Amino acid sequence: RLVEEHDFGEGFKRYEHRLSRSPIHQHMVCIECGHVEEFESPELPAIEARTAREFGFRPTRHRLEIYGLCRSCQEAGVTLTPEGLSCPIEVV
Repeated sequence: RLVEEHDFGEGFKRYEHRLSRSPIHQHMVCIECGHVEEFESPELPAIEARTAREFGFRPTRHRLEIYGLCRSCQEAGVTLTPEGLSCPIEVV
């Protein structure tokens, strides 16, 4: 596939070409402004492999999306409240 489709729940889909990017990366999505930050983590493939082995699972693909507030929105004073969130806020 030359293009990968992403649906971050914004009411529209985003498309990313697969030719000039690293093959394994994840996304952080700002729930305030919609900014999407791509990141790579060398630890994630090892975690995926270990977890799959533990459960006798054979993964064919995976997707990790982290939702929260980007640096710019936090610096602008945007805050999160528990109302309307699908899971409780936990400071990591």
